Amino acid sequence: MAEGGVKAGSIRHGAEDSQGPKTNRRLSKEPKARDETARARPMPKGSEKAQVGKEKARGAGGPGRERELSALLEGAHAVLRHRDFATCAGAIFDSCKSSIGARSGYIALLSKDGLENELVFLDSGGLPCTVPHELPMPIRGLRAEAYRKAKTVYDNDFLDSRWVDFLPKGHVKMDNVLFAPLILEGHAVGLLGLANKPGGFDRNDAALATAFGEFAAIALHNSRTLGSLEYSEKRFRAVAQTASDAIISADGEGTIIFWNPAAEVMFGFSSGEMVGRSIEAIIPPPLRNGHRRGMERVLRDGTGRVRRNFIELAAMRKGGAEFPIELSLSSWGQNGDVFFTAIIRDITERKQAERALREAHDGLERRVEERTAELSESNRLLRQEIAERQKAEEALRESEKAVHYLASRLLETQENERKRVARDIHDTLSSSLAAVKFRLERFVSEPEMSPPVEEAVTMIQHTMEEARRIQLALHPSMLDDLGILSTLSWFTREFSKTYPGIRIESDLGIREKEVPKALKTVIYRILQEAFNNIAKHSRADRIRLALRAKDGVIELKIEDNGTGFDPNRGGLSRHSGSGLGLSSMKERAEIAGGSVRIRSEPGKGTSVTASWPLN
Repeated sequence: MAEGGVKAGSIRHGAEDSQGPKTNRRLSKEPKARDETARARPMPKGSEKAQVGKEKARGAGGPGRERELSALLEGAHAVLRHRDFATCAGAIFDSCKSSIGARSGYIALLSKDGLENELVFLDSGGLPCTVPHELPMPIRGLRAEAYRKAKTVYDNDFLDSRWVDFLPKGHVKMDNVLFAPLILEGHAVGLLGLANKPGGFDRNDAALATAFGEFAAIALHNSRTLGSLEYSEKRFRAVAQTASDAIISADGEGTIIFWNPAAEVMFGFSSGEMVGRSIEAIIPPPLRNGHRRGMERVLRDGTGRVRRNFIELAAMRKGGAEFPIELSLSSWGQNGDVFFTAIIRDITERKQAERALREAHDGLERRVEERTAELSESNRLLRQEIAERQKAEEALRESEKAVHYLASRLLETQENERKRVARDIHDTLSSSLAAVKFRLERFVSEPEMSPPVEEAVTMIQHTMEEARRIQLALHPSMLDDLGILSTLSWFTREFSKTYPGIRIESDLGIREKEVPKALKTVIYRILQEAFNNIAKHSRADRIRLALRAKDGVIELKIEDNGTGFDPNRGGLSRHSGSGLGLSSMKERAEIAGGSVRIRSEPGKGTSVTASWPLN
């Protein structure tokens, strides 16, 4: 994507414009990008509070929220499951795209020179595009805003914005775009791009995309850390496997864990024979007690430190033959355990030369110094590689902790919603049933002193009504059994019984089969919210309800002749039915691909119109 899409299957696509002069002219008049604190269209005064109410409503729970939490959990699992960044990026993108509802997008990384995007994963959404594969993806337009601000930006009027002028000929048509940065150490190093979401992106989409961008950034960091760790491991192996000196590593118990080819030649034991065996196999019997005391002293002190200078002592080959060696010993720790690495050189020839050429002492000293320098350099490189690997492992552990913490927070949010439902059941049904039980027990034990049975029947009736209320609040099962039209008729009848002073005029000019199944619950919830608001706040005595299908659009309209309010003075946040209010209606309608218009004036009643395209 240039600002949201490229040709399917391409590795690098989507330059906004490949002509230099024209590009400079466009950049001079670029519009201001929308970040996650902005809306896609101009907002009337006071609607910022409405947006806050909308976000609180989404946070209260519901199918949409559950889908978002599920998608975020999938993204967290992808970070933990995949080591390869491209594979992990694809899984994270799929969860993000599915949760937000966009049709296409990609994940790309910033090039080393910081001038282009380098594509990692692409999903064109099946849309046609004829952009040549060789075109680069320069950092400009809305993409540049996302990189510069290191914040999520989106534009729901992309076709009418100046950003569209950066698209090359043959690029896929895009109605809206969103870019979420991948941030490492405070800098944007890549983008998660989405495009063509029906109904456009909103602030909640931006927040979700930001979270998925963080997942992708963590995955990128993990991938780079693992790559560095593997590189260090390969370097260590290369040095150890090609070294002319024997390199042996053992744990704190003296069990050998590494035995290089030079050690095989020096001692006559193969690696298969020695790995997992005690180091004492190459220590002459007279020296083994001293070796044990030294190991116990190091482990008892708890420092895990040993002297790194070179010492000369005797070692034992396979078959029991002793020979002199020069040994350099270092130690390192991991997860509280101590490990030792020894670089060993067979000095048999050197000792023979010393005895034969004592008169050439000066020349021999220079030779020993040269060899000592070589060993020191090898030892320095080995310590450096070990330190780098320890640092990489620590960074990997910290990133894993961050992912686990985020996953636990998501599970905690889901559990809090379950607690809320359990609390409603406990505070209403349990207390009512306990009271009924008490009266029945008293009636059985003391019939002459107990209250009339009719009181218990009344309480049971009340408990049944409360259970039905909780059931309908969770999910109106009548929708599944009888359909939306019967449910609306039942609801208006029940409402009239509760509020006899409010007359309801219904016009359900639509057939049951014309209402998509996915909209039935949405329509019922909006109607329920609107009627509750009217009963509690409007002082109306008449409600007009209409549900129609016309010109490919389903329209739900609810009007009252109540007191009304001024939307520009924050009325949306004060009119709250079940804690969500009118902003909840807008939220529900928009999630289902529709919209809500609210018109009201003080003294002239209120009109709520929700509509959804049938396609």
